[in-house]
Amino acid sequence: MKNDIVEAPHGAQLLFQTRYVEMFGVLASEAARRGILVMIACHRINKDAWPGKGLWYDEALNFPEKRVMESWSKIAGHLCEHWNVFAADLQNEPHASSWGKGLASDWNKAAERIGDHVLGLCPRWLIMVEGVGFTPGAPGADDPGAGYWWGENIVGAKVAPVRLRDQSKLVCAPMLKAQRPCVPLPRNTSCMRVLRGVADSPHVYGPSVYMQHYFEAPNFPDNMPAVWNDHFAFAQEELGISIVIGEIGGDYSGDDRLWQDWAIPYVKKRGFGIFYFALNPDSEDTGGLVPKDWSVPKEGSPEFDKLKALSELPSTNVFSICAACRPSSEQNSAQASKPAGKPLIGAVDAVLLAAVLLVVSAAGLMRLRKGRRRAATVPTSDGTEEEEEEGGVPQP
Repeated sequence: MKNDIVEAPHGAQLLFQTRYVEMFGVLASEAARRGILVMIACHRINKDAWPGKGLWYDEALNFPEKRVMESWSKIAGHLCEHWNVFAADLQNEPHASSWGKGLASDWNKAAERIGDHVLGLCPRWLIMVEGVGFTPGAPGADDPGAGYWWGENIVGAKVAPVRLRDQSKLVCAPMLKAQRPCVPLPRNTSCMRVLRGVADSPHVYGPSVYMQHYFEAPNFPDNMPAVWNDHFAFAQEELGISIVIGEIGGDYSGDDRLWQDWAIPYVKKRGFGIFYFALNPDSEDTGGLVPKDWSVPKEGSPEFDKLKALSELPSTNVFSICAACRPSSEQNSAQASKPAGKPLIGAVDAVLLAAVLLVVSAAGLMRLRKGRRRAATVPTSDGTEEEEEEGGVPQP
């Protein structure tokens, strides 16, 4: 992993003359001061190259799995000490990988190797494993016509579930638990209580990103529970696996709004966790949660309507259960300004917390960049998928 000085955006004084790995620490510290949790994710080998055109490594670019491990070593070594960095997403949308097919490209086996490596460096982190695509896919889930999104297909877990050295870390909780106070802790312990069990992190989108055939069904969106169950939701009941949707979003207009108005209450009912894509406004096919000028969304705007819909989801303010996590210089003032009888976090704040969660990591699951979000996941008529260049910061 290169550790060059980053090209920080104009006005980002905190990142001036900051090197790549140090950047994550700066962002994590600023997030911690605001009570924001951070999940770090591996996305690209460099800004122009998806590993192996959809794998987790790339021999052609002299980036074998060994170097993937080395990158995670550097990231974990720098970020494990930050109490609010709580999880690692091992690879964004490994769509050209297989799952449970007994091939060298089996992502489930790679996830075990990489996940165990990361846990050896930071035992408290949660490990997030995304699904694969449709080619080569998984046993019984390799049909290009089935409408799998890249990262959504976890059907292979039926025959080959991921097993880690500490299986309790292959888990993510939609809400923090408040059974005990939380304080900044050493590297081998966790700052948060979490739900026990296995979790996978599929990516799903709606009609504004690509018009899958099931969005055009006469009974849409009533057909969506069956679609999700075939692709990933089955794992909750059949395998006892918790589901955390790693990316979900859209422009919230027309059929996409109809889809999101179904999806948001459904994930609440099923107890799925979600990360909403995106906070930043420059994703052409999803839009963001703030306008292009990054101002407060105005009532009646798409951004305001998204936040209103998302406000129905449960959330927890970190500082409400972890007073010691608040910077000492701010604890007294925060206590003095706390309104009596008022909740510590509003609905919009809760949604922004979930959205910013990934953006603040810069190379997290929700990456900041211009252009279309999902051209890289759109199936073409011949069963292949088109890939479009994305900008952004190269990933660990």
